[in-house]
Amino acid sequence: MTEEDGAGKKTVPADSRNESGQSSGEHRPLPKHKSSVRGRASRRIIASASVLSIVAAVVFIGGFGFASYAAFGGAVGTALSQSGHSSQNGVASQSGVATQSGPASQTGTSTQGTGQGQTNLPPSQTSPGNTAATKGNTGRAQSSLASTLARSKTVHLVALGDSLTHGLGDASGEGYVGDVTNQFRTAGYTVIQSNLGIDGLTSTGLRKEVSQTATINLLKTANFILISIGGNDLNQAAGLPSINTAKIAKARAQFDANLEAILHQIRGVNQSAAILLIGLYNPYGDIASAKAQTDAIVETWNADEQNVVSQFSGALVVQTYDLFQFNPGKYLYIDHFHPNQLGYERIAARVWQDVQSVL
Repeated sequence: MTEEDGAGKKTVPADSRNESGQSSGEHRPLPKHKSSVRGRASRRIIASASVLSIVAAVVFIGGFGFASYAAFGGAVGTALSQSGHSSQNGVASQSGVATQSGPASQTGTSTQGTGQGQTNLPPSQTSPGNTAATKGNTGRAQSSLASTLARSKTVHLVALGDSLTHGLGDASGEGYVGDVTNQFRTAGYTVIQSNLGIDGLTSTGLRKEVSQTATINLLKTANFILISIGGNDLNQAAGLPSINTAKIAKARAQFDANLEAILHQIRGVNQSAAILLIGLYNPYGDIASAKAQTDAIVETWNADEQNVVSQFSGALVVQTYDLFQFNPGKYLYIDHFHPNQLGYERIAARVWQDVQSVL
């Protein structure tokens, strides 16, 4: 039996017995109704479900954002080239990741920030006397490069340029930069690699990229610099499927000026590094209606590259035109523009042949 106290609460009488059969001697409140307990449990379940729903939404939005970035990476690179504001990226996201690897397969990563750089005087304001002096200094510095490498067995490799440097289209994820890095490692060198490739980058974008503080700092310590640039300049000007020869000629003149400025900038901060520029190939060589004209255009651009690069000691063009001339479909990615894994391996083998002349 229960009774109400002065506060209106129901209590057990003082003479009620406890579990031992003895009087408890006190009034005890009755337990709360089970429905109240169930209510609290329901509220906890609802709160947990809400949190899980929010987490799921965040994951979904994040995944969608990453997929969108991957899908439109080329368009972003093109926009960066046109505006001159580029971000540095490595494999997968082109983030400018620097990796270190040695003969014992030791690896590590380091990151670098992005800063505002300083722009050197354009080539037209560099006197012939200064150019000759720079070439002389470069030649003397490079004469010791092989001996320095022989002593330290450490390669500081900086790769610049477009989606070929990034390795777009290579199923292995290595690209020609990764393949060359592996060649160095196999030869017994420790490699510190910085891959700054950006999808869609043009020579205008690279000209501004090499003036950024973060890039300059990497170039200063490099002893090998690999560059792939010019394919986007030409492809954007060509206007395929029709070919706009006037636009191509204008783009070629701009490319030549940009390339010279890029090499001047690099030599201004590093006079001893070996510079290897990847030559252009014709991805449309198996299209009968376009082969003759596109072959002639690519050959002209490659000749211009050679003329510009020959002005700089310790720099050379790695010819790739012949590598894709026969059966290009075998060595091109599904977009019929970028190399596939076999294509990148062929480029890397040609690069390695030229590298060995320095080692």
